[in-house]
Amino acid sequence: MGLIERDQVFLLLQKHPELLEETFRRLSLWEARFLQRLEDLRALGVWERLVRVLLELGEEHGIKEDAGIRIDLPLRLRDVAEMIGASPQTASQELHALISRGLLNVAWPTLFLVGDLAHLRKPG
Repeated sequence: MGLIERDQVFLLLQKHPELLEETFRRLSLWEARFLQRLEDLRALGVWERLVRVLLELGEEHGIKEDAGIRIDLPLRLRDVAEMIGASPQTASQELHALISRGLLNVAWPTLFLVGDLAHLRKPG
């Protein structure tokens, strides 16, 4: 990682204004997701928060395959736990519940959402 001089950033944005538009679009998306996660912490249980995060990861980063959606990101259990506002132990228990129901396969760092994703929305 390196730093770019401020003037260089402005020159780049002048030459490619679409980058600024994309930056604002992504910041807006991140802000909306952050606010949604705060609301989720207040209103949803761990199961629902985990499902929501898995579905988001699948939509944004997943690779559709015949049997489901593969999510290849450098994720660890601790990362998933932080995303859902739970301890690693609680996150592990909920992940194992999904695995035992045949809805998820985990081979860290790969997560694989199995079959019809609508089944994920049913409480564990």
